[in-house]
Amino acid sequence: MQFLLVFKRSTLDKQTDRATITTFDGNTGLQVEEGLIPATDPRAVATGGQAIKEENSTSVSFGITSDVGENTTLTLDFYKIAVDDRIYRTGDINYVDPAGILPDQTISFYTNALDVEHQGFDLVLTTDLEWSGDVSTDVSFAYSYNKIDVVGQRLIGGVKPVSDSKVEDIENNYPNSRFTLTTNTAISDDLSLMVRANFYGSHYDERGTIGAATNPSAEISAITYIDAEIGYQVNEDLKVKFGFSNIFDTYVDTIGPPNANRLSVGLPYPRRSAANYEGGSWYLSATYGL
Repeated sequence: MQFLLVFKRSTLDKQTDRATITTFDGNTGLQVEEGLIPATDPRAVATGGQAIKEENSTSVSFGITSDVGENTTLTLDFYKIAVDDRIYRTGDINYVDPAGILPDQTISFYTNALDVEHQGFDLVLTTDLEWSGDVSTDVSFAYSYNKIDVVGQRLIGGVKPVSDSKVEDIENNYPNSRFTLTTNTAISDDLSLMVRANFYGSHYDERGTIGAATNPSAEISAITYIDAEIGYQVNEDLKVKFGFSNIFDTYVDTIGPPNANRLSVGLPYPRRSAANYEGGSWYLSATYGL
């Protein structure tokens, strides 16, 4: 088991209405300060900023449901969601005061920067298996595939408000493929067993650039976690459960040289990975119904 502590500090400069966030550089791991001001601040307007407007989305979906045999059901849904004017924070933009009063500075603000498309499908398969006696198992398999594409970006003062590296992160930081396979077995009227497999497909870490000659972004391997839980109905009102999450204490890939990393600040794991990096755990619970 490992423990991580991440500290993030922010302050607000009352004189300039500027929030300053202390964070860490994606490649070097060193502390950096990022300034954030409202989109309608005169400095933001001078560089091309404007009042934020609502995002607009259009979605199209199509699904089918079918019985496969006597005890099995299949559901398949396809979808595509186009989001226009998605709100993102700009990267740091250089600002020079035309009056020469304020010092040169870098600013950042939120803007309707991107047009983004999400598309994919969800597949769900459920079935019941009858064993000898009163023993039976419910099986559920749920698979999803989702792909994100940034299809457009509006320039701010002739500059891309969202950098190419950030666009790369939006499209590649999370797995395209994900599934869960769950079995619930009724061993008797009082005793049950649940076993679940959680799969996350391969994806890329946010730090660095994919395929770069130096400090490239690390590819995070696909991983599967196994959970298990035993439930016992003590009486009509009381039920107890004992279970394990990530029973084999499996960890997602650690990231170090030659890939871009944050080992210098104690962050060996991908920060945005959907897969957890907390290791295994166990729990005991009881529910009582009146």
